[in-house]
Amino acid sequence: MIVLSWNVNGLGNDHTKNALRHYCRTYCPDWIALYEIKVHFNTINSNFWRGLNLSFYTENARISLRPNIWIFGKPEHIVNSHILHSSDQCILIETSINSHAWYFGFVHARSTHVPRRELWSSICAFADHLLCIMGDFNVVLGAHERSRGARNPARPS
Repeated sequence: MIVLSWNVNGLGNDHTKNALRHYCRTYCPDWIALYEIKVHFNTINSNFWRGLNLSFYTENARISLRPNIWIFGKPEHIVNSHILHSSDQCILIETSINSHAWYFGFVHARSTHVPRRELWSSICAFADHLLCIMGDFNVVLGAHERSRGARNPARPS
């Protein structure tokens, strides 16, 4: 099982699309999670996704904001999958391959303390499953790691 999890920080430019195409051709992932896409899904030609041999599976809902997590999979995996949980910060899925269940958590965490607690509560609700959790946790360990703003970093969760 090969899973690619990438904060693309915008998918509207050719450089990022070419890099994604290269990763898919090189590693042939079964699943891809993209974060911080910053464009509407319909602005990217459907032939681009077909060329990667991937089908759209789901995106997270963020009420008045664009989704910031998109998940794609090979069609043969999507058929045997279902969403366990979806929120503004994560999507948890279960998929079955060769009669073996796999559980994945795709995270794009908020950097403030209270929403992070909500995220971990959501994830812990599925602690009886063996989860592979990946994504952008937006953790800054010290002020020296910040690139924008002067706020103090959130504590690691």
